[in-house]
Amino acid sequence: MQDAKSTRGKGGPFGKRFREVRVQLHLTQEHIARQLGVTTATYNRYEKGHREPMASLLLRMVKLAPDINAAWLLTGVGEPFGRDARAEPGLLHVPLLRDPGGVGPRAPEAPVPSGIIAFGRDWVRNELKCDPDSLFLLEMAGDSMSPTILPGELMLVRQGAEIPAHDGIHVLRMGGAIQVRRLQWLSPNELEVLPDNPLYKSRIVAPSELREDGQVMGRVVWSGKRH
Repeated sequence: MQDAKSTRGKGGPFGKRFREVRVQLHLTQEHIARQLGVTTATYNRYEKGHREPMASLLLRMVKLAPDINAAWLLTGVGEPFGRDARAEPGLLHVPLLRDPGGVGPRAPEAPVPSGIIAFGRDWVRNELKCDPDSLFLLEMAGDSMSPTILPGELMLVRQGAEIPAHDGIHVLRMGGAIQVRRLQWLSPNELEVLPDNPLYKSRIVAPSELREDGQVMGRVVWSGKRH
C-alpha cells in the first residue's frame, strides 16, 4: 500500500496522473474543473501536487473516465486504462483514505489517498444496499464511537446528501476537523450529534449549522477490524 506522502510536492506523481487523465479525455483544465465541480485554480493545484484531493473528487474523476484504473489513479501501480480496470469486473476497488491528524477533534487536514481495498460488487449491492461507486474507506483513529466502532477499524462510507434524511452514523467535517458521530433527528429543526462513547459530549444543532459550519462527508454503512 503506497503511503500518501509520496504524492506530495510540486509535480509529484499524483498530480501527473491527474494530468494524464485530463489529456486522455482531451479536456482543458478549465473544462475538467467545471465537470469535477471545482474552480480552475483549485484543479491546477491538484495537478501541481500542491493540494490533495478528497474522496468526493476522486470518485467524480473515476466516473468521468469509466475506463480508468482506480488503483493506478491512487497509487500509480498498474496500467492507467483498459486491461487492469476491467480484469476483475466482479470486484469494486474502494479508495482507502488516511486522515493525517486522525479521526478526532484535532484533525487539521483533509483525508488523503492511502491505497485501495477490493470488495465484491454483489456483496455491496445485496448486503449494504447502496451504489458501489459511491463508497470510500476511512480508518477510525479515535475512540469517540467505542464500543460500536473501535480505533483501527475500517469504515465503508457512502457519500450522501449534505443533510442526511435518516438517523445513522456519519463522517462529518466540523470546524476543520473530521469526526465520526451518530446523527439523530429530534425534530424537523433539531439534530443531535452524539458519540457512542459516554466520555465524549453530545450536542444539538440545527440542520443549517451543518450547512454553514461543516460538511456531511457520508454515512458509515459497514465497519470491520484488521487482525
